[in-house]
Amino acid sequence: MTTKTFNALISRGIPSNIADSIIKNKYTLQTLKLETSDKLKKLGLTEEQIEQIYHEERPPIPLDIVTKLIFESRNTCNICRDQSLPIIIHHIIPWHQSRNNAETNLILLCLLCHDKVHSKRDLTYNISFEQLKDLKQKWLKETKTHDSKIIQGLIIEKKANWDYINLGRLLELASSLNISLTTDYTSHLSQYNIVNNSGLLNDIESWKIKQLPQYYLYDFGIGNYLYYNYKDILTKVVGKIDIVNLDNIWSKKNLLTFVSTGTIIYCSGGLYFKDESEFNKDRNQSRRCYLQKRNIKVETTFDAYYSTSSSAKHDHLCGHKSGSILGIIKSIEVQEGILYITISCIAIGMNLKQGLNLSTLLPYDNISAIDFDTEDD
Repeated sequence: MTTKTFNALISRGIPSNIADSIIKNKYTLQTLKLETSDKLKKLGLTEEQIEQIYHEERPPIPLDIVTKLIFESRNTCNICRDQSLPIIIHHIIPWHQSRNNAETNLILLCLLCHDKVHSKRDLTYNISFEQLKDLKQKWLKETKTHDSKIIQGLIIEKKANWDYINLGRLLELASSLNISLTTDYTSHLSQYNIVNNSGLLNDIESWKIKQLPQYYLYDFGIGNYLYYNYKDILTKVVGKIDIVNLDNIWSKKNLLTFVSTGTIIYCSGGLYFKDESEFNKDRNQSRRCYLQKRNIKVETTFDAYYSTSSSAKHDHLCGHKSGSILGIIKSIEVQEGILYITISCIAIGMNLKQGLNLSTLLPYDNISAIDFDTEDD
């Protein structure tokens, strides 16, 4: 099936089953325009759909808007929220009144809810334009936290470890979200003056321990307490931020539609690491990390001094490893056909992929179960 032709047909109000049949008969949108109306009727098209193909009086919904709408709504009816039902794109303010195909005037409905919204006889199910907008916004608000909650759940698992945590970025996010820096480990760490009573990290030179860390921050007797302290804070932060999981939308078109500078993203796959500094002790052990697949490259640099363990610094964050990155987009641009996404890294982990299932949305190149609202009332 040709995805481009399929999307072009359904964006003009043609049901997905008819679109599939047309494509099986080796038609494209342009070749349909050359056929007689009788031939088009035999293909299953209605007079209204034929008129739309011939004269384009009603412009199709732009495909980037269709993709964004389905992605943000998780391919789910915004009213009943039953993910098992096929959906249709409905104009909140009818097309004949608004002439508006903007994303703000569109909502995903299942066929049952769509019929009820259009029905003038079912007075018990009378939904105003404002109520539809409100239902949409409430659903979108819930879906935005979906990925964050799943990632948060994985962090809590004992086997899930972060191999690098950017303390500066983490504490900045915690502060902006009014998250306390005190944890179950604060009291114990404060006894050694590692953190103060508010949870802030004290200057290393003032720590009251026998051997100060040299090769990485957690390189001392109770370094594991400090790691669990920051892991807990990171868990709290992840639970309060909106995260876009790039794994579900990994194409240049999708990423250029859904993310921008400042977006917090999560992605996983084969990570490549390379030292950019000769230093192996103290701070400023600059190390480069990137993930590249299908003409998309996500890259960052980080200070390996903040690796969370010896194995993390000397094994997990070296060479080519399978892992996950959490970060904030600093820039996004296309150069010579490659989409480059540079991020400010928040954390890198090697054991978060297992059990991660965020595929609750419809990929851009597999839009096959939707119809488009063509009614005028």
